[in-house]
Amino acid sequence: MVKQTFDVKVAGNGQMVLPVTVRKALGLVGESRVTLTLDDAGVSLQAMAQHVLRAQRLYKEYVTAGNSVDEFLIDR
Repeated sequence: MVKQTFDVKVAGNGQMVLPVTVRKALGLVGESRVTLTLDDAGVSLQAMAQHVLRAQRLYKEYVTAGNSVDEFLIDR
């Protein structure tokens, strides 16, 4: 993704509107939730779907064969 910069107005109560380009890039439709991460470099914004995809990638990386949810439930 090409780095882009957006000028966004922040209202006195802290509300701001994300530009349509940002919402589309994050897959945000209608009312959505995002996380903001503040560090020394600034602020980053991620859609919850990005966190789900990361968790799924980590699961696939560390799961061993034969440890599916279905197999777990059968064992129980």
